[in-house]
Amino acid sequence: MTETSTASTAQAPDPGPEFQRKVLTVLALGQILGGLGTGATLAAGALLVTEVSGSSAVSGLAATMNTLGAAIPAIPLARLGQRRGRRISLTTGALVAIAGADAGAAPVHRRVRDRTVCPGPGGHRVLHRIAPGPAQGRPVPR
Repeated sequence: MTETSTASTAQAPDPGPEFQRKVLTVLALGQILGGLGTGATLAAGALLVTEVSGSSAVSGLAATMNTLGAAIPAIPLARLGQRRGRRISLTTGALVAIAGADAGAAPVHRRVRDRTVCPGPGGHRVLHRIAPGPAQGRPVPR
């Protein structure tokens, strides 16, 4: 009765240093590309806010909202991760981020649905309404 099962104590074979080097390289490249994407997103967001609002005074708003959107749920998600596990915490965080992005983009979607806006040297010009039928493509009076 003192005999133990070898299946329960068996360990996975060591993949070797070459495999670990490949995994580490892929992870490092993923981190680099993710960091570049985040930096580009913040810069493009500032440019987009300036272009849409017409004021450079609010250009930092995109970066500020991005930082607040990550910081505010961080502690509750960390507590959730301690209680229920990392997978539940990451899934909940992703779902909250998707809901927040959708809620923030809803006014923009409404605006784009109602008309097409073309940036130009004189500011934004409304070209035409997006409407089905014979009204589509007609100029919108100012």
